Amino acid sequence: MHSNLEIARERLIAHYGRRARPAAPNSFAALIDALLDDAGDSSRAAQVLENMNTADVVDVRTLSDASFDELSEWLAPVGNAQKRGERLRRLAAFVVDRYDGDIDAMLATDAETLREELLGIRGIGAETADSVLLFAAGRPSFVVDLAAHRMLKRHGWVEFDADNATVKEYVESGLARDPARLAEFHDLLQIVGRRHCRKAPVCEGCPLAELLPEGGPLTPEF
Repeated sequence: MHSNLEIARERLIAHYGRRARPAAPNSFAALIDALLDDAGDSSRAAQVLENMNTADVVDVRTLSDASFDELSEWLAPVGNAQKRGERLRRLAAFVVDRYDGDIDAMLATDAETLREELLGIRGIGAETADSVLLFAAGRPSFVVDLAAHRMLKRHGWVEFDADNATVKEYVESGLARDPARLAEFHDLLQIVGRRHCRKAPVCEGCPLAELLPEGGPLTPEF
């Protein structure tokens, strides 16, 4: 294990408190929430689900038949509705075609196989695929985003040129490949990314500042 990750995790929890997402009421809600994770605000994802429930869209079959106008209306709270709507409808169509509309069957698929299948859907990249695996399927698949790159590289824990796969392996091995720990760490890093580890770092008040190398944050280009 990488002790620096454990120390960072403990510091983040001590500063911001525990981050445990409420259990989704069903696999459809879990899938939508995971797909919208990069919206950065769970309350907005909840509003999307409320919009869908109001429209009686509660499964992937009805979702895959939705028009782009309907999707844009439902997804308005998270922004970039057209792009997100296209991605959401393609994923819904995939579940219908590949798993006969059974989300639970999809989520029970071997993690490596499911990740490759998700990456084969146009518009779904590694971040979204790993979000589905971690937050909907409960698999130990860390979601690598810009906040993770910035924090790890500015602390010198991975090389400046480390790619997503390297960052992903570093965090997963450092946190014992435990889904709950990986999910909480991701959510805590989202807070750090918004408040401190921005394009220009704001280290004052950051709970991870004392873990920086002597001289302050390293400065890879972002």
